[in-house]
Amino acid sequence: MNNILNYKGYRFFKLFDPDERGTVLSVNNDFWGTFITYAGYLLLFVSMTAIFFVGNTRFKFLAKQLNRKTSLVIFLFIVNLIIAQSLDVNLKLNSSIQSFQKVPFPRIMLAALEKLLFRIVVEE
Repeated sequence: MNNILNYKGYRFFKLFDPDERGTVLSVNNDFWGTFITYAGYLLLFVSMTAIFFVGNTRFKFLAKQLNRKTSLVIFLFIVNLIIAQSLDVNLKLNSSIQSFQKVPFPRIMLAALEKLLFRIVVEE
C-alpha cells in the first residue's frame, strides 16, 4: 500500500512501474481539486441517504407497493407450508412401505482416496 506524505500543502506519492524495475515520485499541490472532490463525495453521500427519507422517490413508491403485497405473500407462504406438510406425511407413509438397503462404500475406493490424500502438498 502506498503511503501519501503531506508536507506544507504538497502531497508526495511513490508510484511503482508495472514491470517493477523502477519507481516514480509524484508531487501534487492541488488544494482546490482535492477540496472539490471531497465535497462532491459528501454531497453524493448526503443525497443517497436523503432518498430514504424524502417522499415522492422511487424507493418510497416501491416500499408502498411492497406493503400492499405483504398480505398476499403471507397467504401464499401459509398455503405453501400446508402443502409441504401434507406432502411430507405422504412421503413418510410411502417410505415406510418400501425398504431400502444400505450400499457399503467399496474398500478399493477408500484405498485410492487415501493414496491421493497423502500426495497433497500443504503450504503454511
